[in-house]
Amino acid sequence: MKIKVSILEPLREALFFIKPRALKQFIWIIEDYPRNLPSVLIDPGQLTQVFINLLLNALQSIKDSGEVKIVVFLTPDNCVVVKIYDTGQGIKREDLAHIFDPFFTTKADGTGLGLTITKNILMQNKISISIDSAVGVGTTVTLKMKAHYEI
Repeated sequence: MKIKVSILEPLREALFFIKPRALKQFIWIIEDYPRNLPSVLIDPGQLTQVFINLLLNALQSIKDSGEVKIVVFLTPDNCVVVKIYDTGQGIKREDLAHIFDPFFTTKADGTGLGLTITKNILMQNKISISIDSAVGVGTTVTLKMKAHYEI
């Protein structure tokens, strides 16, 4: 059920599950959020699942140690943007076109469903996603959604 919620609530819930794994992998999680963000209209459980999937992918892409940076901001056109940067392996150009395809995976133990589910949730909630990646440098995932203000 869609409700008015701060984007930071589902993000913090996802980080509660992700941070112990990051610590074990010697991955720093850097958070950069403003104080006063408007709410968004969404099912917070679904958004938590999206963040868990995206953050797990970021952690899995990092070998040895590295960092994941999460930046949240409001655009001039009243959209809340969440950017997740990682210092992982990056995604090959030929794979980038298929990452949302069901059962497509480059992981030996992957199902190829995490990003498919993520994309479906985002589409249902009218949230755009874009992914920029460079092999050997890392990946940036950007989510953009309309802010919800009281009338």
